[in-house]
Amino acid sequence: KYAEEDSVGVHMHLCEEAIEIQHSLTRWGRRPIEFLYEMGYLSRRVLAAHCAFLSRDDLDIISRTDLKVVHCPTINLMYMNFPRVPELLAKGVKVALGSDGGSYRGLDLFTEMNVMMAGMSGYYGSPFMDHNVISPRDALIMATRNGALALMLEKGGSIREGFLADLTIIDTRKPHLTPLHDPFTLPFFASGEDVSELIVDGKVVMKDRQVTTLDENAIISEATELVPIVRERIQKILKRS
Repeated sequence: KYAEEDSVGVHMHLCEEAIEIQHSLTRWGRRPIEFLYEMGYLSRRVLAAHCAFLSRDDLDIISRTDLKVVHCPTINLMYMNFPRVPELLAKGVKVALGSDGGSYRGLDLFTEMNVMMAGMSGYYGSPFMDHNVISPRDALIMATRNGALALMLEKGGSIREGFLADLTIIDTRKPHLTPLHDPFTLPFFASGEDVSELIVDGKVVMKDRQVTTLDENAIISEATELVPIVRERIQKILKRS
């Protein structure tokens, strides 16, 4: 209700672990997505991370409500489940690409694209000799246009007249990117280390791999100093629990 009134989005983790499904079935007699749907909670404004355990009815509800799903490949495939991404895309769901948190492999969306394509190909494609379950084009759309739509940025995530000037510029003059016959192969070979410039809403925030809006070295130094303090606090909390 408040999201609709204030024109903002709602973010949540949903169907992330099997225990979540089991708890919902035990307490409410229905799966989490079914329960939220009956409450009128699901809409185009809701951004749901993971969605790793979905039933066929869940797929239909997600498509019907225009719920935005964020697939976090590395974390999902390692600790959760293989989400039904190909089926969601086939139903027209705008599945976006995320990295969850930076605690495991960082926030590199190029890595996430690569992991997703390999994982989906192995799980959904290999048994049927179909290795194009998620194409590089699909991966790029999930990381760009669908990501913008998930954040309710209708004019973002695409290079078009009248859209936000958000651009990622990649230095392709590198051995692992040469020759580059098709830009859509970049999810296979590129990484965040290949990004040379970054423009956000027309403002250059990184040039020649140097962040222009903050002192990166100072932040790294401060973070290094804070690590032992944070670790000590965590240890105290764990001892109390």
